[in-house]
Amino acid sequence: MIKFLPLISTIVLLFACEETKECCSLSECEPVSPCTEIFVSVTMQVVDEQDNPVQLDYIKTVNTNTGTVIHSEEGPSLGHQGYYRVLDDLDMDKIMKEGSNIRFEGGVQDAVLVDEVLTIGHDCCHLVLVEGKTKVVIN
Repeated sequence: MIKFLPLISTIVLLFACEETKECCSLSECEPVSPCTEIFVSVTMQVVDEQDNPVQLDYIKTVNTNTGTVIHSEEGPSLGHQGYYRVLDDLDMDKIMKEGSNIRFEGGVQDAVLVDEVLTIGHDCCHLVLVEGKTKVVIN
């Protein structure tokens, strides 16, 4: 009986261990039918009270689940008519399928004007906005 103790212990440990989910991996996606050719982006529209586009000097997108900065851009050519990219299909490997909390921050000089958290997941082909607003009005 004692010589079977290591074998029994190993079996018990194998069944007792909880499988940890690897963050932000596309390995959870089984081979799927072909994805469409569209390219999906989640964007943030930033406007003033008169619905005019607001030009930001910098933006930063962070996966708050991991603390990873996904995008960080600055300069006068950011955005187009007040629309800024939060994530796009090329970022699917940086978020969980069921959704990750993504913080979008943007501002002018040292002033933070936008600080929003969105939950964004994917369906193994394209991004899916799970929760959060995509338009911010600056007072």
